Amino acid sequence: MLSSLAAMTMVSRVNQIPATNTPLPTHTSLMNLPTLLTLPNALGLFALVNLWTFMLFGFDKVRAARGSSRVSEGALLAWAFFGGTIGAYAGRALFRHKTRKQPFSSHLHQTAILQGFAVALVGGWMLAG
Repeated sequence: MLSSLAAMTMVSRVNQIPATNTPLPTHTSLMNLPTLLTLPNALGLFALVNLWTFMLFGFDKVRAARGSSRVSEGALLAWAFFGGTIGAYAGRALFRHKTRKQPFSSHLHQTAILQGFAVALVGGWMLAG
């Protein structure tokens, strides 16, 4: 069994860079969340999610035409729900994919309405404050 001194020595060695004996950075010294939450970062993430959702619709259309395994409707709706609604609607229109499929279409419309309300609520809150 290790003595407490030996255990503390092992822990201190784990938390140090061997060559310089300098302590590793802690979570407080890393970039914090408020510095990441900027408008350009949010818009970039929004664009990436929509691009990815758009590409998933195209990928699913190609897989459907080949008769291979498909992207699940749940995955397509999840990406739309988490910000990819514009990409989902663009993918549906461009690839003519899942345009008449029910209940998929109604779930996508409900997601878009919910996001519209969320944007209106947040926008109103930001304008009021």
